[in-house]
Amino acid sequence: DERLPAASQLLMELHEASCTAAPPWKDVASRLLWHLTQVFLRQTYAWVAHGELLGGAFFVAPSDGSAKSLELLDASAGASARATAEWHSGFDLKASLVPPFVS
Repeated sequence: DERLPAASQLLMELHEASCTAAPPWKDVASRLLWHLTQVFLRQTYAWVAHGELLGGAFFVAPSDGSAKSLELLDASAGASARATAEWHSGFDLKASLVPPFVS
């Protein structure tokens, strides 16, 4: 049984509370969710725009098999194909850590 890191669990619980809680708590949960979402969006931006993974619980992790995938490309593959393969083979998606509001 794999447990979610505290940050991912908190995002999921705040999202649920912002949708279903009693009105006073719904507002508090929504504000907290907004602030935590800002951290999540900064992490996502750093990864998408710069290929950098910031510390903390995040739904993307460095891949163990990046070298193997690049070796599978033949010598005739262009620079664009190599760059694309490098990007896709460099990271693994941890689906269990994707917040519920991300589709």
